[in-house]
Amino acid sequence: MKQRFALALAGGTLAVLMSAGLQAQELETKKDQISYMIGMNFGIQLKNVEEEVDMSTVIRGLQD
Repeated sequence: MKQRFALALAGGTLAVLMSAGLQAQELETKKDQISYMIGMNFGIQLKNVEEEVDMSTVIRGLQD
């Protein structure tokens, strides 16, 4: 499951990077750019979820 998620994240991140290049360039550091791409990719993934999600539970899962 983690491998599948990592692969989806990597592919999605590449797509996000290509489509949001201008926004990512406005961020100052590489760490900021990567963090932004991950957040943007995660947001895109959430749009594809048909069920309503509880964001506080999602955030808890990210922190674990």
